[in-house]
Amino acid sequence: MDAEMDEVKKLYINFKKALLEGDIEKFYDEVDLLNIYDFAGDENDLFVQFEILRLAARAFPESPDFGARSAFFLKEILDEADGARALAHQHKEDSFVWNLLDLSFEADADKIKEGLENAIRRRRSLEDDDVLRLIDLCADYNLQDWAYENHEKILSICSYPDTFLLELAELFYNQGDYERTIELLEKLTEIQPFNAVVWSRLADTQALNRNLDNALNAVDYALAIEPEKTEYQVQRVRLKYYCGTPSDKDISQLYSVLEKEPENTEALNILFAIMIDRGEYSKVIDMMMQRLEQCKNNAVAIDIAEKLFLLNNRPVIASIINDYFVSGKLIVPDKMEWAERQFRNGCYAACAEIILSFIGAPLERATWDMLFESLYRIKDYNKLAELFADPEYGIRNTYKDTEEPLFPMFIMALALVRSAHYAEFRELANFLIDDRPIVVEDFKQRLSVSAAFSILHALLQFISNGMEFEIDSFDPFTE
Repeated sequence: MDAEMDEVKKLYINFKKALLEGDIEKFYDEVDLLNIYDFAGDENDLFVQFEILRLAARAFPESPDFGARSAFFLKEILDEADGARALAHQHKEDSFVWNLLDLSFEADADKIKEGLENAIRRRRSLEDDDVLRLIDLCADYNLQDWAYENHEKILSICSYPDTFLLELAELFYNQGDYERTIELLEKLTEIQPFNAVVWSRLADTQALNRNLDNALNAVDYALAIEPEKTEYQVQRVRLKYYCGTPSDKDISQLYSVLEKEPENTEALNILFAIMIDRGEYSKVIDMMMQRLEQCKNNAVAIDIAEKLFLLNNRPVIASIINDYFVSGKLIVPDKMEWAERQFRNGCYAACAEIILSFIGAPLERATWDMLFESLYRIKDYNKLAELFADPEYGIRNTYKDTEEPLFPMFIMALALVRSAHYAEFRELANFLIDDRPIVVEDFKQRLSVSAAFSILHALLQFISNGMEFEIDSFDPFTE
């Protein structure tokens, strides 16, 4: 079958090349065009499929196979159900693919099952395209249990049983039914015992089903078939990591993979995780920074940078932002979205450094809010006080002109106290308390606002009277 697929792939490549050059040969037979069409479907190449349907409409207007494919193209790709239904009503052939099309317009699941059983009973064989459309129909109408109950019967008439088993296994895998996925993949290994891809898929499914010993056995089979395949080498270390038993040999294996494939992100991520679990922070920083320096792929470089951000080591983060992001070595399409992503991931130092790197530009209120919270969470109170005092940023005016200044300015007020900028604190606290009374409809939010005002009143009283106090006892964000 592999040799057949290689031949079909060549046909597809040559056809598309000729198509783009405007020099399509007129001597493709119907079987060739059907094979190219189905291969193009696997490649999600709608352009080639559409052009083949146009060509077949002229060359083979009576072809039932192309008639059915045209109907499915109308229904599934162009969302033209009425046109597809019209074609379905016109056909006279009793082929499996037409049976499936007819049933796809049926709303009653029991009638679909009955129709499928009748169609299968009349068939002596099912080809790959029949199988793929059968699985699609089962997925669309939640008929996977029916497919499982009848899979032995269907297998007996499949020209390529491996296709049916793999597609049905994928259906159950996507639905999280790993027990049935494993059962079907194990049957597939009996049909294709030397297919490393199947063993690898079985290994991942066993792991998801928490059968880690069986998962390791399966990946070992994959490696026995293709020992040099780095994908399976990395997969085995990943499974060892899940087991909690990665060894120095496994780490060496990952380094070996990265020597061959420096941008293998899975190997890098697993190595990062193992080293972090071992507490080797300095070593992992050195290793990742070296990888970042050598990386030629921008997407991989961003992934490496974000792994380092997770360590919340601010000097390292500042170095990455200045040496790669600001310098233009690291290209981020949307810097604001990048900062927001770090904030959502709890990488507050990275979020703050990213925003600070372009703070000279006009910033929206939401960006200031995110920056204030990030700086407060990483305890950079002096930077907050500096921003508040600097007229270049106009923070005082920004928040005096907004309707809801309390939360970000409450954080700023606490930072001013923590950095001993008491005069600025009094100015800000008086503004919040006296000049901008806040009315909140929601009772829970009103309680939070009331608590914030109480804290500001208490701090003003202590500071104004020169009394000693412990700020942690007033700070609701103290962890």
